[in-house]
Amino acid sequence: MVFKKQFKDPIYGYIEIDSQIVIGVIDTPAFQRLKDIRQTSYTPLYPAAYHNRYVHSLGVYHLGRIAFQAIRPQLIDMIDTRKEASINFTIETLQRIFELACLLHDIGHAPFSHTGEAFFLDKAETLYTQLKTSVGDKRFSEDFDALGAKKPAPHECMSCVVGLKTFSSYFDTSAERDLFARCIIGMGIRFSEKAPEYRVDMASEDRRAITQQHEEIRSRQKGVELLNCVISLLNSSIIDVDRLDYIIRDAYTIGFKNAQVDYMRLLNGMRIVEYNKVLCIGYRKSALSVIESAIYAHDAEKKWVQSHPAILYEMEALKNAMSSLTNIFA
Repeated sequence: MVFKKQFKDPIYGYIEIDSQIVIGVIDTPAFQRLKDIRQTSYTPLYPAAYHNRYVHSLGVYHLGRIAFQAIRPQLIDMIDTRKEASINFTIETLQRIFELACLLHDIGHAPFSHTGEAFFLDKAETLYTQLKTSVGDKRFSEDFDALGAKKPAPHECMSCVVGLKTFSSYFDTSAERDLFARCIIGMGIRFSEKAPEYRVDMASEDRRAITQQHEEIRSRQKGVELLNCVISLLNSSIIDVDRLDYIIRDAYTIGFKNAQVDYMRLLNGMRIVEYNKVLCIGYRKSALSVIESAIYAHDAEKKWVQSHPAILYEMEALKNAMSSLTNIFA
């Protein structure tokens, strides 16, 4: 029997988490320290903005479970029933790694949250090297290097490193570490495999062989696309469970009158769809109004709160102070 521990959340009510995860992850010093790291730097403008990365991480975990359950039947059908995609994970392992990534996606945040994360980087890009070493997967390293200047946020890379090193017992293979890190940094899997082309003078046996190769490659490509769907649930460019929690939680905590986001309608409306011959996350048309509200809420917070002069001033003052201390003790 799997026992659950309940956490009372002001946004979602009771959040249930397996007791083994509570003991092995949440009750550790690495995770408990998130209670002392503020979620935002909004206190110069909103004195009540004292919510922390701890409650945010629990919220993202909760939303991640809802989102995964919405697409789980399709994943089972595509992975286990039709054998449409070749994936090296069972549905249980896929869900376990994804939920762990949701819970630990901010484990690497420094004091003052985003304000101090630039200090994670040095000229030698040691953090990026540690990330690739911690994952230990050649394809991950190649995809990461291919990002060029568009590298993930430093705190995301640090969260991967801290998560993989501190909770190494939760990962059995490099493929699991790869998926965990990709979910946190939002880096999809590149697929560049191509089958040989048909030739006019080709014998029928060779044509059949190439046709078989095309089918196998298409199957592997579908597997990659399915994994990218899961990755995008946590970190995407538009809507994901991380962004969804903070726009709801920030507005609730600081009292900012933002657009109301019906997260249950939105997440339950998630589906895996094929668009331009590529599998991706889509939504039922009933969620259209919620998508609009989520986008508006994100943009409104960025424009009217994050970009407020009082908040930007304090962030720059803290950066200057930390830079001065770095020069003194370096």
